[in-house]
Amino acid sequence: MKLTLSDIIHQNIEKVMAIKDFKDFINLINSNIPLQLLIILINIKIFYEIEYGFNERKINYKVIINEIQSLINTMADKIHSIDQFERKLYEQIITDMVHKKDLTTNLMNKKISNINDF
Repeated sequence: MKLTLSDIIHQNIEKVMAIKDFKDFINLINSNIPLQLLIILINIKIFYEIEYGFNERKINYKVIINEIQSLINTMADKIHSIDQFERKLYEQIITDMVHKKDLTTNLMNKKISNINDF
């Protein structure tokens, strides 16, 4: 049976949304989820957290930034003890997470607190 991108996201979105500590995303890296979809799933989680904060009027960017940084640090610590294939995966995810951290920091610095601030 062939799975579409949508099928794979649908099968894994509940696992991703249940993650409380971003470091737990590392467990998904070793699953059979293609890298591009894993990055999409991580992005869904990050942007859900931001949107939830907007809707609840209590966005805490520092918590989100710290979670992203925690994932980056955890992955960076493991990068020397994994094989070359996994290292490439980690490098791509780290690159994307650094970008997400920068975007989130920019939102915080510009004091964006709800969707009407854009």
